[in-house]
Amino acid sequence: MKLIFEHLFKYLNNNLILKDIDFSLESRKLAIIGHNGSGKTTLLSLIAGLLKPDEGYVSIDGIEPFFEREKIVKHLSFIFEKGNYSYNMSVGNYVKILKKIRDEKYVNDIADILELSKFENANMKELSTGQAQLVYLLSVLTSNKKIIILDEPFSHLDPGRYIKITKFIQNMEKDFILATQSFNEAEELCDEYIVLKEGEILWKGSKKDLYKNNLFEIYLNENNIPGLNVISDMGKVLIAEARIDYLVKLLEDGKILGFKRAGLRRIYGEINLFN
Repeated sequence: MKLIFEHLFKYLNNNLILKDIDFSLESRKLAIIGHNGSGKTTLLSLIAGLLKPDEGYVSIDGIEPFFEREKIVKHLSFIFEKGNYSYNMSVGNYVKILKKIRDEKYVNDIADILELSKFENANMKELSTGQAQLVYLLSVLTSNKKIIILDEPFSHLDPGRYIKITKFIQNMEKDFILATQSFNEAEELCDEYIVLKEGEILWKGSKKDLYKNNLFEIYLNENNIPGLNVISDMGKVLIAEARIDYLVKLLEDGKILGFKRAGLRRIYGEINLFN
């Protein structure tokens, strides 16, 4: 997919939510990362054509979403964190309908991963937020659209479901845009990244950019460990420069719990997003 934003501004209730968003990129798996209130959902809503830009321009694969609704609804589907269904039917009947109009095996596989049979008799209009999110995931992931938009899609998933569904998404042929606060989700699933704060892009780059420095996330079991060139101190997690053999020795001695190449935590530290 190809995304283009040109000097985009968006106001909601007279508040400036997005400020001069200006970038273009091509990516199959894009993560938009930021705290609550950073503008992630508003940005996704503009891409999905649910909101009109107040100033500037946005397009995805040459489509202006808000102004070309017939094209965009055929091109992408989406799931937002807070949603609900108005259908007066059971979850089981909804799944049966999807099997008739989409790939039956695909629907079965995802329904099994999400364990929808546990509440198949529940009415769609009465689902909890977590249950509705699972049904939305089934609907979006089984669609025939080229691109899917995922807004905090895993916030209500238990660890078992999370592992299974993210493995499935990693192997999908679809392009997707993921909005999340989770560094791990973004790094596992995506290859391009945009970091938002208060409606502004503070950093963007690829996975190569993310890991280009020889820095590590180090998870401490003890404090005050010598031999580390600490770049950012987040309590029990450090971003530091160190030799791998030294980190392995610290791990063997039980002084640290683990380490990995520094990614989005490093970016957050460098642009002071932990403050």
